[in-house]
Amino acid sequence: MNRQLILQLNQLNQQFYRTTAKAFDQTRQNPWIGWEELQPWIDQITHQDRAVSALDLGCGNGRWQRFLLDRWPHQTWQLTGVDNSSDLLTRAADQTPVTSPSKATWQYLDLVQTWLETEPADLSSLIRTPFDQTYDVITLFGVWHHLPGQKLRQDWLTKLATQLKPHGLLIFTYWQFDH
Repeated sequence: MNRQLILQLNQLNQQFYRTTAKAFDQTRQNPWIGWEELQPWIDQITHQDRAVSALDLGCGNGRWQRFLLDRWPHQTWQLTGVDNSSDLLTRAADQTPVTSPSKATWQYLDLVQTWLETEPADLSSLIRTPFDQTYDVITLFGVWHHLPGQKLRQDWLTKLATQLKPHGLLIFTYWQFDH
C-alpha cells in the first residue's frame, strides 16, 4: 500500500473519532463478553508480588483498564493506555478509578504516523514511551483494521512481541468482515 493512501485512510480514521468520540464513548461502557474468556491467562500473571504492567493500544475510553481494575481489585497495576483520540483519552482518564498503589497513564500516540515516521527504519529502534519498556500484557482490541496495509500490521506485531516480558500476553482482536 502506498504512503499517500495510508495517510488518507489514517486521516479519515482521525476525523471519524474527532466527530464521534462522545457517542463512541457512550456505546462502550461495558466490557466485551469475550474478555471473560481471558481470565485464566490473566490469573496466571496476577498472582505475583509485584505490579502487573499492561499496555492497551487503542485504549479508547479505558474500559479495558476498568475491567482489569474491577476484576482483579487486589492486584497492583501499572496501566498504560494509548490512543490517537485526545477526546477518548480524556474520557479514559476521567472514568477510570485508579487507587494507589496502582497507576494509570494515558498517552496520545498515532500508530500509523509513528510507523510512517520510522519507516523504512526498524520499529525496534523506537526509544519512546510507551515503547521503552516491557509489559506483562499488551492488548489491541479493535485496532488492526485501523492500521492500513499488511506491512504496517506485521511490523507492529513484530515490535510488540519484543515488548513482552517473559511469559507475557499479547492479546488482539480482528473484526470478521466476512460474517
